Amino acid sequence: MSYRSGERFQLWKVPVAGGSEVQITHHGGFDAHESPDGRWVYYTKDNGIGIYRVSASGGDERRLLNVSLAGGGYWAVGKRGIYFVENSSSPGPIVKHYNFANDRLTEITSLEHPTFSEQPGFAVSPDERWILYLQVEANTDIMLVENFH
Repeated sequence: MSYRSGERFQLWKVPVAGGSEVQITHHGGFDAHESPDGRWVYYTKDNGIGIYRVSASGGDERRLLNVSLAGGGYWAVGKRGIYFVENSSSPGPIVKHYNFANDRLTEITSLEHPTFSEQPGFAVSPDERWILYLQVEANTDIMLVENFH
């Protein structure tokens, strides 16, 4: 992400071994995730509304979801879809899944406590069986897990 184009944040990529950077977005881009197969870049825009997709080599963008995300960094891309925490008027934020195969949106669960929106804190395991997230909770303890591999 860079502001070098002057008007708004855009997404760029550069080879790990070095070389010239390539601009991926031209209509704004923020908080990007590459698809597991490397073909697509999924991203938000600086207003936090919607998730977009563009080819990893650049091109026309497509808005996939018109959702209000619960803070930056509370979404992840898996092989089968996008998992995200949506702002909600219900008692707690809602975790949802967007399925690539059928364009369906499914509610997974609602969270008991608000997310920790000042920092990114959301991930999906590679097999898409687990979600890890940060949340705000009073009176918490720091735990030590021994023999963790």
